[in-house]
Amino acid sequence: MFKALIKFRDTDGYVYAIGEAYPHGYASCERIKQLRTDDNRLGRPVIELVDVDDVDCEHSTTVDANTVESPPTAFDGMTKAQLLEYAQDNGIQAKQSMSKAEILEAVRGVQDG
Repeated sequence: MFKALIKFRDTDGYVYAIGEAYPHGYASCERIKQLRTDDNRLGRPVIELVDVDDVDCEHSTTVDANTVESPPTAFDGMTKAQLLEYAQDNGIQAKQSMSKAEILEAVRGVQDG
């Protein structure tokens, strides 16, 4: 089983909330691989592996728990503008006047709490 790292709309139109189980229906192994890496339109991982025993994919790269990025690692590669957009899209209080580090701290605070 996987969970959403960020709020995102999947190709079927379903909107996943942070922490929501993925998928709500069928998802191909290829789709899971796209969402676990930066090989998607958002350019960053949007899901993480939660339970290896609950995954049916035969591709070891899609079920190897050692390759899963934690949410803070995924956020580290984002620009200030991307972090600000993410914060605003997910109801996290952040302002343009804040530094990248302050926005990152606010995003991580919501993820941890």
